[in-house]
Amino acid sequence: MLQLVVILALLGSTLANTPFPEFQNNFAEHSQLVEPQLKEFRVENNEVRLELIHTMVTRTANLTLDMRQLTWDTWEYIENHEDTNDECLVYLRYDFDYYVWIGELDIMYMAMDMDFYMRYDAENRFNPRAFFMSRENSRAIYQTVQTLGRNRFVDSITDTVYELQDELDYYRNLWESYQVVLRDELEAMDEFAELVELELDWWYNYAMDWHRAFMGWIVEDIEYYCAILLSLIGICCSQSIPELEYFSKQFANHSCTIQPKIHNLSEQNADVRLELIHWIVAEIGNLTVEMRRLTNESWSRIEKHELMQYEECRYRMRYLRDYYVRVGELDIMRCAYDMNYYMWHDSVYRFVPRAQFVKRENSRAIHQTVQTLGRNNFVENRERVVCELEDELVYHENLWSSYRTVLYVEIEFIKPLKMLVQGQMAAWHNYAIYWHSLFMGLLEVSVEDYCGNGPWW
Repeated sequence: MLQLVVILALLGSTLANTPFPEFQNNFAEHSQLVEPQLKEFRVENNEVRLELIHTMVTRTANLTLDMRQLTWDTWEYIENHEDTNDECLVYLRYDFDYYVWIGELDIMYMAMDMDFYMRYDAENRFNPRAFFMSRENSRAIYQTVQTLGRNRFVDSITDTVYELQDELDYYRNLWESYQVVLRDELEAMDEFAELVELELDWWYNYAMDWHRAFMGWIVEDIEYYCAILLSLIGICCSQSIPELEYFSKQFANHSCTIQPKIHNLSEQNADVRLELIHWIVAEIGNLTVEMRRLTNESWSRIEKHELMQYEECRYRMRYLRDYYVRVGELDIMRCAYDMNYYMWHDSVYRFVPRAQFVKRENSRAIHQTVQTLGRNNFVENRERVVCELEDELVYHENLWSSYRTVLYVEIEFIKPLKMLVQGQMAAWHNYAIYWHSLFMGLLEVSVEDYCGNGPWW
């Protein structure tokens, strides 16, 4: 048989009248019996995972549709409200779009949460057990060669036979017990699915409750922005109010002056982030290429070994090579996740929150006059309103004066982040290359053990 070809070449007909060929047949039959059953377990696991993923996608889509419908209904109500007109709709639209954006973030965070659950399930339920069983079942095919490689079976055939029988019993008992283990792992999906559905319910209620609250607030703002504005227009039609005209122009000029500056700073921040992202992608690409080169060089040397002429030897070595390559791919994936976390953390905590605040305040400056009038009776408290408008104008001017420096500093803070990312990338590179080089070295020295003199482990 092909599994015994090396030993047969050395011993000729020594094994002809021994029970070893029968053991080899038993191991091979056991492995062939287990493989389709193990495949059925994998298929069943994939089906229950796909069913849960379908539930996640459906629930996320339902949340998106329900939030979108509430958004459309709210804006339709606002547009048809008796107190709204084109001018106050402009004021309302900014806050309305901001609230919609918050809802979109909730949906995105929900999807990220579900992705975490599925990755956790893939790494901790069923797959580790199925992978172990698959590895042991593949090893059973050439168990006879491994056992013979550990023993001086010519001098002690009886001991070798006992050991082979123990190994055969081990594989049979392992599969018998692991069928229960794999079945339990599949049934554990029910409990996991319940947990995920509870999390989906929480996310749906959380997102919808807040979106309803935001949409309710924007409806309440109709009176704030529109009814007061209409009354102001009525006053302006009956008498000239130069103070209000002056402050409205001042606030509008301030906002129009600041807006392009904020935009330019945002573009600068986007450019430095994009530069760092390009560097990360290039480094991950270089790491991938270097690991692939190490794999190809090692495999090229292995293929020149005399034992690689046998199909069984090539099969075993390819199996081990693919396993080590998969470990390397996981290292690259973990590196990419790590880099993604740094960029996500940067987008949440550096520059963007400050820029968003300045944008919001700058947009508010456009209708600051209306807001101030909404808090006061202008006819009875004319001087008080003027003083408050002066204070608000000074506030907006000072805010930009201070936050302009803050935003420049935030852009400069990309430098320590870049140093941190570069250091972390270097650590990942060294870690992944070190282990991949080690694994490829083990692969090269395993040819004799896997194909000639017994198991390397």
